Amino acid sequence: MTIDHLVGRRVTLRGIAGDAAGGAVLLVSEGTPVYVEGMSGWDALAGSTIEITGELERAEIAPLLPAQGELASHGAPGRQYVLRNPTQPRPQPGG
Repeated sequence: MTIDHLVGRRVTLRGIAGDAAGGAVLLVSEGTPVYVEGMSGWDALAGSTIEITGELERAEIAPLLPAQGELASHGAPGRQYVLRNPTQPRPQPGG
């Protein structure tokens, strides 16, 4: 299942909280990562099932090629899902 049809909308997503090189992610729909704006990690919520609301967008958050004079990063091709203006995450039962 894809979440492309939700881009540009205010949505409530449910998934597994995870930490990635680019910041906190919510793993939804068969492991699709959605980066959560303004969060570098989940701390105690990592690995938990949570629900969070925000505006779903697509953005290039981890460029593959560094700017001249900068160190290379892990990078990620294309644009990733990003949840902007997120609410406080809500832990869910069973996770």
